[in-house]
Amino acid sequence: MTTRLMTGRLPPLASRGLALGILVLLAGLVYAALIEPLIEDYAAMQQQIAQYTVLAERYRRLAEALPARRAALAALKQGAAGEAGLLTSASETLAGAALQSRIKSIVEAAQGELKSTQVLPVQRDGDFRRVGVRTEMSMTLPAAQQVLYQIESTPPWLFIDNLDIHSHEAERRQDRNTDIVVLEMSFEVSGYMRGQN
Repeated sequence: MTTRLMTGRLPPLASRGLALGILVLLAGLVYAALIEPLIEDYAAMQQQIAQYTVLAERYRRLAEALPARRAALAALKQGAAGEAGLLTSASETLAGAALQSRIKSIVEAAQGELKSTQVLPVQRDGDFRRVGVRTEMSMTLPAAQQVLYQIESTPPWLFIDNLDIHSHEAERRQDRNTDIVVLEMSFEVSGYMRGQN
């Protein structure tokens, strides 16, 4: 027994158990150091491939839809360009009220006096409806020029008809020793909106 203790030999069952333990430890180290990172990288790559496949399919569908969307956009732009000069109110009544309000603000900005406005009956004109307002006002000549210019030059396109102008001397200015001429004007303003289908 003394020789056995000195050489340091283990009994065969213990040495087999120790060898098996060392083998399992080595297999665990190899798995942890080499195989597990490869499996994790493989799973991450598979997830990325799945994401890129979904994105590629989405981009393919978008690319297929692009010509149709460009054509629709061009049609909308063309339609919007044609609609730019039309009245955009939801109804004829609202369009008439919008015309009255616009005329009132233009006359007030020119420091004129709006005496009356009256919405005219709507008239059909092909695919369009003509909405009009009859108005009466008084103002100086420069103000009248400004009002007429503003009505006809800013969108939507408005048309002036049946213009009637009368003038009379209103007062003499003391500071300039000049006469102020006041114009009494009446006319009809009309604009067009798309007809209802």
